[in-house]
Amino acid sequence: MPKRMRSCYVGLFSFAFLVLAFLQAPSISHGFDISIEVAPNTLNIQSLGQVVTVHTNIAYSSVIGASVSLNDIPIDWWKADN
Repeated sequence: MPKRMRSCYVGLFSFAFLVLAFLQAPSISHGFDISIEVAPNTLNIQSLGQVVTVHTNIAYSSVIGASVSLNDIPIDWWKADN
């Protein structure tokens, strides 16, 4: 096998190895803990109540309010509080 052909194969093999190594590398994940508090604490389904309050410690600027739903029901109102 000519020297030029051998170096081409070595280069191609090295490239394929690096691509496979990159694809197998673990991806970086940025997880964080959140707390969720729902009021009232007990829901009475028979009362036909319409209001549930949910408090979280997620930064207000990190949430798109119009994209939030509870059991596939979009929320009507949202605000930031302490």
